[in-house]
Amino acid sequence: MVSYYDKVRIAARQPTIPPLVAKLQGIFDALDDAELIKALRGRRRRGCQGYSVQALWRSYLTSYILNVGSVRELIRHLENNPTLCELTGISPWAIPSESTYSRFVAKLSKRNDLVQETLHKAVNALKDHLEDFGKVVAIDSTDLKAYSSGSKNKISDNDARWSAKRKKGNMYWWFGYKVHMVSDATHELPIHVEVTPANVSDYHAFTGPLSCASIDPDYVLADAGYDSKRNHGFVIDEFNAIPIIQLNKRGKRKTGRTPKRSKVEIRLLDMRQNPPGIERDGEKWMALYTKRTSVERLFSRMKECRRLTRLRHRGIEKVTLHAYLSTLTIAASALSAIYSEQPLRMVA
Repeated sequence: MVSYYDKVRIAARQPTIPPLVAKLQGIFDALDDAELIKALRGRRRRGCQGYSVQALWRSYLTSYILNVGSVRELIRHLENNPTLCELTGISPWAIPSESTYSRFVAKLSKRNDLVQETLHKAVNALKDHLEDFGKVVAIDSTDLKAYSSGSKNKISDNDARWSAKRKKGNMYWWFGYKVHMVSDATHELPIHVEVTPANVSDYHAFTGPLSCASIDPDYVLADAGYDSKRNHGFVIDEFNAIPIIQLNKRGKRKTGRTPKRSKVEIRLLDMRQNPPGIERDGEKWMALYTKRTSVERLFSRMKECRRLTRLRHRGIEKVTLHAYLSTLTIAASALSAIYSEQPLRMVA
């Protein structure tokens, strides 16, 4: 009979794969990025072929997986870790320069549609493996400061805008963008992401992301910033779902007569105040609304572990690419965990 200590000695002598290598390889294998790489490679040309498109793509994606804040820091990681070079397809003796990565990012941002399609393929794969995925969804936005000062004399990002919101009782101003996220509230995983200038309100950026998310939800969760008759009606009419949206007191009349409303307006007002199939502020309604914070926790993980706030690009095309890659690595990590039979709570 083999004792416990003998089993430990036998396991210690077995060759093991370093956790970092296993993590990166699992994410690369989980991605269905063949069409993107084919489009980036383009037509074959004569002369020196340069760096492999797949190697540049994987190494740049690694900067998001490892939360590497800049291309210069990524190059240092590649110089100090030959295993990382081998895994991504980069030669340790011919590591790309900053200008090479800069040109690659500019080229990649022109194919944001294919990057988004790669993200949607990963999301669809998650739907296939998780039964209740996309049934309870949450939508929210977060601020993303531009890689620019915002000063009138030093503005270097013409697509960024100023905006403000109340944070901890005080007004918080920032110059940059908003990242709008539709996420699965049960598993805290992304479904769809969009980037807009910071001055676009949450109120108006509600129907667009939900329409592009390719979902069939039972409940849509949102905070008071998204409250409106139109948004409630959109969820009910478009998805036949129940909106769990906190009421906003903006524009509430304190005095005066009640304005005359059409039948359509009366119907929308009634749906807003009394969502069909559920009692507003009831026990079930509150239990569902509590899940809305899942999208905030997802944003927190993306900021801390997927370099979302470590923006080093200007222009909405490259900022959108930045948000896509940060989101894509989360979805691919979840797929990798499912394929390797690891718990989803291990996903950063």
